[in-house]
Formats: sequence, C-alpha cells, structure tokens
Amino acid sequence: MDRKKGSITRTTTSYNAPHFLVPLPNFTSTCTMNLMSIPPELRLYIARRYSLIDPRYSEKDYLQYNTNSLIWDRTKKAIDSPKIVQYVERINLPSTRVLVWDADGDSDREDEISASSPQVLPEELVDLYLNQARQHPILEQLVRDFRHGQQDTFGTDWRFEQSVRVGSDAPIVTILLSMTCNLKTLCFTEIGGLEDEFADFIKRVSLAYRDPKQVQFLPFQTLSRVSVSHEFPDYCCAAEWAIWFLRIPTLQKFASWGMGDGIDDSYAAEDTNPEYSELVTHGLQDYHISNVKQLWFKQSLFAPAAIDQIIRTTKTLQAFTYFGDCLISEIGFFLPRRIVAALVEHAGHSLEDLLLWAKPEHPDFEHDQDFDHASLYGFEKLKRLRCRWSILKGELDVNDHEEPLSEAGHGSESKSERTDLVNFSARSSDTVVDVGDDKSLSGENLGIGSYKDFVDLAKVLPQSLEELQLDTDPGDKGLIASFMALVAGKETNFPNLKQVYFQPHADESDAEMQELIQALREKSIVFGILDNDLWYMDHEEFLTLEYYG
Repeated sequence: MDRKKGSITRTTTSYNAPHFLVPLPNFTSTCTMNLMSIPPELRLYIARRYSLIDPRYSEKDYLQYNTNSLIWDRTKKAIDSPKIVQYVERINLPSTRVLVWDADGDSDREDEISASSPQVLPEELVDLYLNQARQHPILEQLVRDFRHGQQDTFGTDWRFEQSVRVGSDAPIVTILLSMTCNLKTLCFTEIGGLEDEFADFIKRVSLAYRDPKQVQFLPFQTLSRVSVSHEFPDYCCAAEWAIWFLRIPTLQKFASWGMGDGIDDSYAAEDTNPEYSELVTHGLQDYHISNVKQLWFKQSLFAPAAIDQIIRTTKTLQAFTYFGDCLISEIGFFLPRRIVAALVEHAGHSLEDLLLWAKPEHPDFEHDQDFDHASLYGFEKLKRLRCRWSILKGELDVNDHEEPLSEAGHGSESKSERTDLVNFSARSSDTVVDVGDDKSLSGENLGIGSYKDFVDLAKVLPQSLEELQLDTDPGDKGLIASFMALVAGKETNFPNLKQVYFQPHADESDAEMQELIQALREKSIVFGILDNDLWYMDHEEFLTLEYYG
C-alpha cells in the first residue's frame, strides 16, 4: 500500500468543481447584513447586481460554486476580478476534479503528463497565470526553483512553467490559493503525491511560517480547518501533510481519511525508515508550536514515529480522534499505549476528548493479546473517552510492569489517596480487594468474586472524566465487576462522571448487567447504548468536516 509512484495517468471525467463559499460584503458603512437571513431571490439579485457571479449560475451554484466551470476558469476570473477572491472562505478539491485542461471538453480523453506532453494552454493564458504567480513571494520562488520529484517521468529540468503549459491543474491551484486572503476551510484529495507544485507550495508556506519576518506576506492567514484524503482507497496520503499544515498558526481543526504509510515488508523499522527521515529531522524543531485544537484520523496507517511527531507539535490539543481501521504501526497492530503516552506527554494538560477505536471485525483484533494496556490516568482535563474495553483491560507483557503513564497532572495527590476505598491491581486474573473496615465494599457485595479481566478503573482513568463510551463484549464478567467497583468508589475516584455507554451488543437483559445499570443510576450516572454513527459516516461528510460542524 505504498504511495503511488511513476507517471501520472490523468483522466478527464465529469467535473465536480471546487466548492467556494462566498459571503457578500457589507453594503453600507453603517449596516452589517447577514447573507443567510436574506430571502433566496434577493440574495441572487444582489449577487448579480454586484457582479460577484455570472448571471447564468443558479442560486445554489452561487452559494457553493458547485458548477462545471474548470479550476482554470475560476482562477482566471479571480485574476480578472480580485474583489471576488477576498470573499472566498472555502475551497474543496475532490478526487473527481479535472486534472488536465481540456479546451474541447472531451470527457473521455486520457492524458499522461510527462516531459513529452504537448502545450495545450493558449499562450495568453500561460502569460496570465505566470504573471500572477510572480507577484507572490512564495510562488515567485516556486516558478524559479521548482523541479518535479518524479524525474523518471518529468526529467531533471521540469519547471513550474512547463506544468502550466501542458495543462496541469497543480500550479493553477497554487495560484488560486495564494490569492484567497480570507480562506477558512480547505478540503482536498491528494493525487500528485508530494512531488507536484501543490505539495511544494504547501511545504514552502509551512516552512515560511517559521520566520516571523515572512508571516505578513503568506497565504492562509485565516485558515482554520483542513481535511485531506488519497484518491485511491488502497493508498495512503502522506503524513507530511499534517506536519506542514499544523505549522499554520490559525489552524484549529485537521482531519484525514487514510493518512500515513502502507504496510510493506520492504519497509525498515520505524527508526530507520527513510520515508520519515525528513519528517523526524525537521520535526525536532516543532515541539509545541501548533495551535490546532482538534485532530481526526480515520482508516490511517501511521508508523509510531509519525504519530508521535504529529502529537508533539501541538500546544493545547483538546480533541483527538483515531477511529476506523486504527492501524498505527508498520506491522499493523493497534498500539494504544504508544498513542496515549504521546498524548499524556504533550497534551495531558489540555486534552478533553479522546476517541481510540477500531471496527471489532477487523482481523488485527482477533486476539486481545495483541493489545497493550493503556493507562489514561495522566490526563488532567479529559472529559469524554471513547474506546474498546480491550484497551483498558489490555494484555501486558510478562516483563512489562507498566505504571500509570503520568501522574504529574494531579499535583501532590498520591495514587493511594485516589484508591483509598477499593485497591486492586490495574489488571489481574485474581481480584484482590482491600476494603479496610467497610464491609459493604466486600468482594461478595460488589459482585466481583474472582473474575478474570478485572480492571481497577481508578488506576487507569482520570478523575476529570465525565463521559465514558466503551465497545464491550456481552457476558464479560470482568467488565461488570470493574464497573461495580467504579460505582462503589465513585465519589472519591470519579466525582465528575455523569454518563456511561456500552456498544449495542451489550446484553441489557442479563441479570448482572441490570444490577450494574441500577447501581449506576443510584449514583446519578446515566447509562445508555452507544450508536454506531461513526462507523457509517459518509466519506465526503468526514472530509468536508460537516459532521463536526
């Protein structure tokens, strides 16, 4: 599942143009108007009156710019009428976009861009685009210095100008992005890998943000949300995208569908993998520089070194979501302890929402012994946790005596003070109960007995927790016992806990489950069955960030 190499085969299909969300400006100096509060007919009239759209576009086309117009036409219109661009807040570059300029509109034409590709763009358009590019400092460098990364296909002397002439969309996209001074949302599908002008542009902008002297001249001054995916389901988009975009100071949300690297026997161990050499080398300077608040990854294939780097870049991360296939190592096993360790170290003071989940039917989850036990005790502000029960109960190596990952966040409070009512080993096949003189907390009264897979949740979960969602197995007596102990020590260990949810296959009719539900309710803890919306989230919905608002 390596990223695609070699020549780029480009097929012109029915066009799904980039989406632009264009709010209207204020029309008087004393009155601020809300576009969406105006009746549709009036919105269309105003837009036409102020020449912001072509009269032939429908109202829906105007609001979303979801037309059959090519990216070349949009960029030309922006160059000719710069006032349009200052109102562009959203750009979407989907996998269905046209990649090669086609004056005839022949949707069946197939092109392979290479060093021998003919010029298809009229000379006057070439001059228009190049002149615009040279007005921007970053693009001026790109026009002068760019060399395509796929030298077998493009040769060693391939330039930005040649890409424009043969009709590639990549340089045109960079020109448009350089002009959008108020862009807030960028959604795109990786097609050219990291070798084309678009990737080079993003990398140069990212590095330039490290220099305070350049910031005022850079694009993306208002960019707050980015999503990225790969054009092929069996491939992964590069992890470098996350590193680059996280350097942009205004970024608040980053989402990716299928990011990381493929699993290949030829790959070396993560510490020597050349794919990450640049990422790790440059990343050493990137500790705690990103203002991003929310990170979402679905169906991704990260090597641990890459996910570590992404997490340590953040300063005040509030939400981290990793769901879907949840493969984060080159051998394909889910390593929650590795992720949790990085999160506790770099976001333990700020993280409030954590989702670490995988589809239960995934083949990598046949045997729970493939899981590492993960302690989340070190989070100071974690309010909501969503994960599989297997992550909490874990399977520790016989030589691994893991302590909670971090307790610094709880001040001088000791572990023994947190568990003064019930004291268990974090995970044990033989339950040990230390109840002192309180006979009401005996193992028999707690319904614990000597269950395998019992977990002392007070040792692996933080006190700040308010909501817990677990993917559970029906009839898991260790689960019931663990939560009965949680209820018994609720006031001391989990004073903020208000909601507990299990996955749909939890057996609510089971007598012991009913006893647990009643015990939770007596402590004013809401119990519910978790729905599966996250598993069936539409790909486009995820990438356009619509699911999260």
